Amino acid sequence: QTHQFEAKLKKAIQEVKLLLDAQKTARLPSAHHHCYEDKYHLVERVSLVTLASQLNCFSTLGLGRDVLAQAREWAQSSQVSLRFRSQEKCTFLREETRTVEDPTKVVNEVSGGLSMGLTSKTVTKVTQFIWKFEVSYELELIRGVGADASERRLLQRRSSCEELTTGSKVLPHPESNIAIRKEANITYLLQHLAEDLATPVFQIDRSSKHCKTPRRNAEVEELLSYLQTLAPWVSKVTQYLAELQQKVVKAATANVFGGHVLVPSLPLF
Repeated sequence: QTHQFEAKLKKAIQEVKLLLDAQKTARLPSAHHHCYEDKYHLVERVSLVTLASQLNCFSTLGLGRDVLAQAREWAQSSQVSLRFRSQEKCTFLREETRTVEDPTKVVNEVSGGLSMGLTSKTVTKVTQFIWKFEVSYELELIRGVGADASERRLLQRRSSCEELTTGSKVLPHPESNIAIRKEANITYLLQHLAEDLATPVFQIDRSSKHCKTPRRNAEVEELLSYLQTLAPWVSKVTQYLAELQQKVVKAATANVFGGHVLVPSLPLF
């Protein structure tokens, strides 16, 4: 894993060189002369960049300054989470029958008093079943369990529906289903913001008896614990949105969409 990480880092450095001035160079920490204290600075810098990146991503999802202010206030006394919830419905609309001509024609020649050709073709009757597939999902910021409306803030919401076509009268998807309901606790991030709500705050307490090394200390352990709880949420939501689009593509025929394809990930990613 270390070699894979270093390979990715070297590739990133090559791309960064395109953006930096000639006087600036990006190098691996191991290739740069440094003292032990610099290791603490490096860990702090990387941690701040990580939190800043998350803050930037969340802002595009609706976690703007006003919402952040309220969320930060909630985080002083309660746990604050992001909740992603999606409901799917599938209902039968109609049955359609159409005829399909075989493109292959058979010519039979009949010899007799007169020479003539007889052409025949095969016509197949096809029955299709049309379904209405509805999807409604939302992203909320919640305080505690979000039992009261005042403890919830809606960040994103979208509803859409498509017609699906199948060859049998069997539900392609469940009639009604809560497809996903996932929560991610972001209290840590909210508690590590400066007063301007745009700058993360992170510093290792070097004087603490629990601080052993730049990696082994309470601050880094707390940050890693937060990241490890957030990662599965991001993975599950991303996976669901990708699979949701495939549900429509696989179940429907090309002529059903009419050029208007459901793009479930549009408001989120």
